[in-house]
Amino acid sequence: MDLLYFGKILWKRKLPILLLSILAGIGAFMLASEKSVYYKSSAKLATGIIGYIEKPNDGDVYIQEFEITNRFNNLIEMMRSRTSMQLLQSRLILHDITAKEPFHDTKELKKKYTATDLEDLSNVLNTNIDLLRANSRAADTIWTKYEGTIKDVAKLLSYEQEDLQSALRIDRITNTDYLKIEFTGTHVGLPSFAINDFCNDFIAFYTTIVNRSTNESIDFLRSMSGAKKAELDAKLEALKQFKLRNEVADVDEQNKTTMTQISNLEIAREEARKKIPAYEKTLKKYDGYSTQNLQTFDQIQRDNRRITELRDAITRLNNENIASGGKNANIRKQIDNLREQLDVEIHNVVVSKGTGKTPDPRDVIMKGENLWEKKIDAEVELELSKQSVNNIDREIGRLRGQMSHLVEKEATISALDREIAMLSDEYLNLSDKLNVAEMNAKGNRQNAPLQVIEIARPADKPEPSQRGILAGFAAFVMFTIGTLFVLVAAYMDNSLSSTLQYNKLLKKLPLVQHLNAVNMKNFDLERLFQENTNNKSQETFKQLLRNLRFEVENIGAKKWLIASTKQREGKTFTAVGLAYSLCLNNKKVLLIDTNFKNNTLSKLPINTTTEYAHILQTTIQRYGLQNAFQTGGNLFENDGAMVDVVSCRSNNLSVSEILAGKDFRAFVDELATKYDYLFFEGPALNDFTDTKEIVNYADKVLMVVSAKSKVYSSDQFSINYLQQINGKLKGAVLNQIELKNI
Repeated sequence: MDLLYFGKILWKRKLPILLLSILAGIGAFMLASEKSVYYKSSAKLATGIIGYIEKPNDGDVYIQEFEITNRFNNLIEMMRSRTSMQLLQSRLILHDITAKEPFHDTKELKKKYTATDLEDLSNVLNTNIDLLRANSRAADTIWTKYEGTIKDVAKLLSYEQEDLQSALRIDRITNTDYLKIEFTGTHVGLPSFAINDFCNDFIAFYTTIVNRSTNESIDFLRSMSGAKKAELDAKLEALKQFKLRNEVADVDEQNKTTMTQISNLEIAREEARKKIPAYEKTLKKYDGYSTQNLQTFDQIQRDNRRITELRDAITRLNNENIASGGKNANIRKQIDNLREQLDVEIHNVVVSKGTGKTPDPRDVIMKGENLWEKKIDAEVELELSKQSVNNIDREIGRLRGQMSHLVEKEATISALDREIAMLSDEYLNLSDKLNVAEMNAKGNRQNAPLQVIEIARPADKPEPSQRGILAGFAAFVMFTIGTLFVLVAAYMDNSLSSTLQYNKLLKKLPLVQHLNAVNMKNFDLERLFQENTNNKSQETFKQLLRNLRFEVENIGAKKWLIASTKQREGKTFTAVGLAYSLCLNNKKVLLIDTNFKNNTLSKLPINTTTEYAHILQTTIQRYGLQNAFQTGGNLFENDGAMVDVVSCRSNNLSVSEILAGKDFRAFVDELATKYDYLFFEGPALNDFTDTKEIVNYADKVLMVVSAKSKVYSSDQFSINYLQQINGKLKGAVLNQIELKNI
């Protein structure tokens, strides 16, 4: 419903809105036509950013994309930096003060500065450009000294840095390694000149920064790498000296070798120990068969120096074999050879020591078995086995002591190895970074990271003025503003200009019927119903009045109070129209004017000579109401039906005060027997209490609301009061609606 109402409001106000929109479009078009003509040129710059970044792993794609975007953003910000704008500004100013055909008008400039001043300024600008390209700090000194003059000249030539930043546009070409640089100017040659010089100056400036930064980085990495190398060498030397001092080659291998030696020696010791009891048992056996001629090994050893030497040699080699872990096959072979020589010597001694005496029978038997020779061999083996066990025990003790010392040395060596490994990794990492930096620096010197791949050309034609777009946009903005203004005004509107607005503002008061406004000049109510007036407004009013008549008849109430919250709402006109409409329906209607404060109804011309007029006058006198009511008379007649009026006297007292002591109810009831409908007209509810007092004499209350009035809180209060009186308030008639709002 609100949308429909707002739509009607907009349609009603369409002409002003459209007119304002057209005027705004025309104004914008004319303003755009007066603007200067602009030219645009562009160049492309290769950055080398994408080629520099290595291909990422699958998990690093997002990081790489972020890094690429970040580098492009950093480069663009550098190109739009204060230094870059100073370069561009200096170039353009220098061109206009030295060229025969400047891009901008120099008349004002030459009025303010002499030729000498401009020549000095050109020298300053040339020097400043060279220093800026070299990223020298001296450029700041020059700029600070001449900043005021340069800015003043830039303002006269329209080369202020803010304007240049607006005219310069730098964007990355999507998914490429290129930047697109655009410049817009009012001279056909300005954009191409500005872009080409700007690119050349910025490349020189950027290369200087990159090379300087790269060289500083290389020097730093080289210094760090050298320091780390020296620290690594010191640790390696410390490890070397420690191993030399402690005679350690390979701790793990030494431990392994020592353990093997100990294991082999323990096995050899067990074997030697096993031989000792066997040799002792054999010697005891041989002692039981002793003879006179039997010599011990000790006696033979004292008599034969060769046997002693062989025995000592066997002992010495046996010790060496034990020290080597028993795995030296050459030593074992020498021991076996010496044993064979020892056996031969013993045999020779035994043969040569025979006495020639008559032997004992047992000696003969033993001699036949070489018993003496075997005894001597057993004694030799027993002594060698005991010596072997003692030597093996000493060697095992020495090796175990050596292992305990190796454990302590191993802890020290491990700590040194860890430090060496850590220093080695750090050194290799620094070396890799140094190599990469040196390779990049070499590549940058051979191939500049920034290159112009497409220089700017002068524009073939000026840029479209977009006057039509601006005009359309201005018209659209004005249309939107006008529409919003109308909608806001309609939303804030508290008038009752239509039934939609009525339903929005007076939801609690039912709308019985609405009546359109009619021109009251030469308005004839009787003629309106008797013939077709060919007046749309009047004909509509007639039909709506009949609808109101139907509603009143359908309700079935006889006594009606016609009320309003404010004055001049149209109560009298509505009451008279409704009464005449009922009269045409063969009804007798009496209009009683109880609006003592504004008795408009009483001022209507009436016929006081009719029969009913006489009855009304008599009744007024009989009930003593002649001080309240003047007279009664006829307003309309129609074949026995009529519309009569009881007029009142103007009075400032309230109704209850005027009718005090009078039986007004009996007066009303008696008149109700003579008429089909009685209509009371009451004064404004907001201003007087009369209507509240007359309600008691009516069956139903019908409010009259003018579409030309507005709703206020006092109106709501009065309506709420009537709604609380036993359901007497039937609804309202919305009067004086403009025909276009129906």
